[in-house]
Amino acid sequence: MDKSDILTALLDDVLSKYRIDQEQVYLTGTSLGGNGTWYLACQHPEYFAAIAPLASNPVIPDNWNKQLLSMPIWAFHGENDPILPLKNAEAMITALRKQGGSPRFTVLPDQGHYIAGVYKNNELYDWFLANSLY
Repeated sequence: MDKSDILTALLDDVLSKYRIDQEQVYLTGTSLGGNGTWYLACQHPEYFAAIAPLASNPVIPDNWNKQLLSMPIWAFHGENDPILPLKNAEAMITALRKQGGSPRFTVLPDQGHYIAGVYKNNELYDWFLANSLY
């Protein structure tokens, strides 16, 4: 069983048990969680209205772009990240844009890998809420 299958089974369980607007489910994570954000959104885009990976190293199967082109994405990365190089996130954003996607990308000047302070930014939550599946 693929890890994404386990996560979607968990998500299905949560969505069935709680009053959740299924048109406004968002996915975010930092570092390894950012990698998982890219991967899970690629594998199961039907669940997510928008994603925000932070300090990630997007390693995606060959067909990633087809699933992510129309998805609202706002990625963040520290300019001086010594753990996951900025160039990898830049390459993903560039590839999405070349394919016709329009992801937002914020490079945080003079910051390294630990950029979870992004979650204190109300603009991120306003942006999430402005996006819906339908």
